[in-house]
Amino acid sequence: MIEPELKRAPRGYRPDHPRIEHLKRKHVTLFCRHPLEPWLHEPACTLRVHAQLDAARPLVTWLTEQVGPSTLPRARR
Repeated sequence: MIEPELKRAPRGYRPDHPRIEHLKRKHVTLFCRHPLEPWLHEPACTLRVHAQLDAARPLVTWLTEQVGPSTLPRARR
């Protein structure tokens, strides 16, 4: 499924920017797919997940600094 995107270039970017298709995205997902294996049910799973979250930290930090937090209201649960 293709996620909806902005109709125009974000403010401050030219419509012919070489990366405009990425600049118009509304969502970004970072993931790592693992095959279903026994380690998923062992304590070592926590260590793997924490290591991968730590590996994603530079991207999250950069996004926080460059893009900032969402201005949308938080969804109620």
